[in-house]
Amino acid sequence: MNWTTTLPFILDNVDGDLKIVYTPMNQRFYQNGQEIKRTGSVFGGQKYKVETTDGGDNIVSVKGNLKNGRQIVFRGETINLETPISTLALILSFLPFIFIAILVFSLLGITKQHFGIIDGALLGGCGALGMQMIANMLRGEKDFIKQLIYSIVIAVAATILFIVLALIVGFFFGLIFGVAFSLF
Repeated sequence: MNWTTTLPFILDNVDGDLKIVYTPMNQRFYQNGQEIKRTGSVFGGQKYKVETTDGGDNIVSVKGNLKNGRQIVFRGETINLETPISTLALILSFLPFIFIAILVFSLLGITKQHFGIIDGALLGGCGALGMQMIANMLRGEKDFIKQLIYSIVIAVAATILFIVLALIVGFFFGLIFGVAFSLF
């Protein structure tokens, strides 16, 4: 399974070929095979300075969202680089949140514990990562059975990641507080 996606594109009045190469954790922007470093803040999309055909520079913003995928904003015009996912695929992408929430709330009901900030951060992080991975996988897949299988496998993997991270964080907090309480 290849996690790298390459999106080649051409913009009017911009010199050469452009492409975006991204994985679930990073994104690179290339002009004529040379990597362009990101400029500015991350808010409002990642911005890159490209060379135009007249020798000047212009800013290209790369935005991404779950429904439409990666988009380019250049001179006020928004261009979709990926096909939008269907409504069914969008619903399937929520499976990691559902799986993790069922696990967490059933365990909390059994143990009579409370849901904390760290639990919420882990739930949100693992769920969002799984959701984005499902959306990226389903964007290229049209067969419903494969979409369902990919969604369930990724949701289970996100749930396992949540369990592992919760155990590691719980172990370290227990270690820190156990040492602190034994000293005082």
